[in-house]
Amino acid sequence: MLFHLIFILGMVLETCLEFITKILNILHLKNTSQKQNRELKNVFKTSYLKKIHNYIKTKYSYSFIKDFISLGLILLVIYSGLFIKLSIYFTAHIKSPLLAHLVFIGFISLILYIIFLPFSIINAFLVEKKFGFSTITIKIFIMDNIKALILSLILGGGIMALVFAFILKFKNTWWLFAWGAFTLFSLLMIKIYPTFIAPLFNKFVPVQEKKLKNKIIAMAKNADISVSMILKNDVTKLTKHSNAYFTGMCKNKQIVLFDTLIEQLSPDEITGILAHEIGHYKKHHIWYMFIIQTIITGSGLFLVKQFTALPVFLQAFNLPEVHYITRFIFTLIFINSFLWVLQYPLTLLSRIYEFSADKFSFQITGKSKFLISSLIKLTKDNLANPYPHPLYSSLYYSHPPLIERVKYLKNLK
Repeated sequence: MLFHLIFILGMVLETCLEFITKILNILHLKNTSQKQNRELKNVFKTSYLKKIHNYIKTKYSYSFIKDFISLGLILLVIYSGLFIKLSIYFTAHIKSPLLAHLVFIGFISLILYIIFLPFSIINAFLVEKKFGFSTITIKIFIMDNIKALILSLILGGGIMALVFAFILKFKNTWWLFAWGAFTLFSLLMIKIYPTFIAPLFNKFVPVQEKKLKNKIIAMAKNADISVSMILKNDVTKLTKHSNAYFTGMCKNKQIVLFDTLIEQLSPDEITGILAHEIGHYKKHHIWYMFIIQTIITGSGLFLVKQFTALPVFLQAFNLPEVHYITRFIFTLIFINSFLWVLQYPLTLLSRIYEFSADKFSFQITGKSKFLISSLIKLTKDNLANPYPHPLYSSLYYSHPPLIERVKYLKNLK
């Protein structure tokens, strides 16, 4: 009974907490838009805030439906016995336990993909188009989804096959080998994503704008960092949302700009943003977060190992008679029903790192006004919420709210 209570409460609490805080977030934006003494009132007019409110409300409406369907499906599959029945079916009809469980996971993943595909279609062709963001065509949408499915099959299937092989080979120490495999896979993705995966979805070409390129090179030199390439991608074929990022490792470090960003911001503003992104690299934020995530992954796998050997847990969910890999998969689902609470301290740490990167940008460029103006423009152009509810932003924002960042940057000297 205790394990059922933990599982159900964990799943329901996660969904309901997000639901309640999103409602608070919408109401807070609406109430703040009516205040005459709000911050950046001259930038975010009441009429514009109404548009932001409608955009967020529309996005939330579909996410509520999706989240509650997801919760219902998980509880239905577990408590109807369908999860165990499907596992028994595949292991009975496929001789290899490894292959049987890969097909088992693949089947469930495909069903979930089909169920939630309409939400992706609605978001891309209704919501995002309604508010002037989506530029994607049906052909590109289909092709990108096919590519994503193939990559999931190759990469996801490959890493899971390796983990299952460890489980079959090493009875007591499989979790250590699996931990090592996940860690190496994550490191490998840092290396191969910009070179092999990202180009499958977007075209990357060197930045040709001479003034912008020279400013970026000068800023990178001032930050004492070598950049192998400064690229822009053709994200305008998908959306009008904009972004920039710094990626790669060792000698293969790249700066990538969305072509939409180049259209929306001045060279000085883009340089300020990129100095911020480079700040994450120079301050080792990426590696600190990687280490923390690696520790969490290892701890989670260790917990899975302990629970899969715990008779009272196995009896509670009718798992004693199923294959060990089935127990492993089920226990992963169970562990995730309460490990989600760790995202909150991680988002707090992320916001601390964002302030640190903002300070680095100020130190490298010698000015904060361009970063401030770029953040305001990006908030407006992307219809982001400039006045989030404090509880919602503290739980779910990986970046500090705009008002907090502007105040922080203005106070830097």
